[in-house]
Amino acid sequence: MTADAIASALGGKKIGSCWMAPCLSHDDSKPSLSISERGGKLLVHCFAGCPQQTVIAALRARGLWEDKRRALIIAEYNYTDEHGELLYQVVRTDPKGFFQRYPDGRGGWVGRKHPRQVLYRLREVLDAPIVFVVEGEKDVESLRAHGFCNGPRYSGRSGQIVTQRFCRGLSLSLDSFRTVLAVKGSLRRAYRRALDSSGPF
Repeated sequence: MTADAIASALGGKKIGSCWMAPCLSHDDSKPSLSISERGGKLLVHCFAGCPQQTVIAALRARGLWEDKRRALIIAEYNYTDEHGELLYQVVRTDPKGFFQRYPDGRGGWVGRKHPRQVLYRLREVLDAPIVFVVEGEKDVESLRAHGFCNGPRYSGRSGQIVTQRFCRGLSLSLDSFRTVLAVKGSLRRAYRRALDSSGPF
């Protein structure tokens, strides 16, 4: 797969030595994805800030990125609205990658971010008196397997800045919560501390 082939499939335009095309990883009204080739290597960069891994996963899902080993879907995480209706999925692949997709209304999928981004397992979060904030969906399911209620995050983001964004969104939309616990480091240690102590983490 070449840069011009990818750009052509995305409706991109040649600007200087590279192509600019809509990024599949977010709702891109103004083309922000740079596609180029240097030294025989294909390079992609989203100027809107999408992680390269996310961009590649989205291209891979559309058949626009070739790997030595074909990517396999190993997990699908459903994101629903307040009523439990599916909005979109976060899909995890091997080799490791993530991308979003949402139903096209005809039995297929649209391989990009949904316009509305929500908390993972939103319906359960809204009913929970205690909320655990963890890194990703896999950690959420690990907590659930150990008898905890939930551990939401905003999809596709990680790190300290994201935690702050999450807390701002939480304070605006989930202000009825009595307790919010941020789980850091090893989840195994977090489980033990939660089970062995009557106090907070």
